[in-house]
Amino acid sequence: MFSEMKFCALLQKFYYGAESFKAIEAFRMATENASRAFGVKSGKVEEGWLAYIF
Repeated sequence: MFSEMKFCALLQKFYYGAESFKAIEAFRMATENASRAFGVKSGKVEEGWLAYIF
């Protein structure tokens, strides 16, 4: 999972510049946004949300 996040960030930075994509954006894409896309209430560390381990 981390290698995919790194590849995503490096690819965006290569094409659009160093300031175009932050590491936190890659992490959110892999956690919160992926959960939202699948319709699952997970991806955050909060009460009432599903938990998973990296």
